[in-house]
Amino acid sequence: MKTTVKTTSEILFEDFCKRRNILCNKIPESISATPDYRINYKGNELIVEIKEIDLKKGHCEIDGIQITGTELRYCLESSRKQMQYSKELNLPSIAIVYFEMVDFSDIIDTMKTTFNKNKNTSFSAVGKLINRPPDHEIQLFTNYYARNKINVQIFGEIFAICILNPKKDKKERIAEAGPTMQ
Repeated sequence: MKTTVKTTSEILFEDFCKRRNILCNKIPESISATPDYRINYKGNELIVEIKEIDLKKGHCEIDGIQITGTELRYCLESSRKQMQYSKELNLPSIAIVYFEMVDFSDIIDTMKTTFNKNKNTSFSAVGKLINRPPDHEIQLFTNYYARNKINVQIFGEIFAICILNPKKDKKERIAEAGPTMQ
């Protein structure tokens, strides 16, 4: 039987859910690509894929393989197959990346070049997990082109959410983020 060691990002995410009374179920690994978690908050479900970038080491680790560089798009690209799982269930899905010392505008820039009406529609949002002891925060950036959108009214209670509109320029999108996302 394979024993799996949890990553820092998984430990922080599970703690985040526990502190907010979010039902968080680990999805069993299988031969096909599966995301990490299925969560339920007030009867609303989300599929969650967790990725971790270690900027101190200068790489993103995906499935135990180190990818040189700190480009967020590599982590998102590696999540595409996992996000297809949510398509079959007709549920919104989010990729949450844990990394330090990166301005959240990097996420906006990456989403602008990575998401469009024909590409990556299975991502409902991309999030940044922030460790702020004694608690944690998750900032979500919605995908305008998502097939299954997240319920921002409900999930706005637990996540800081920035609704991105590709028709606006970067400055306007950052201003929409609100004080917690500046």
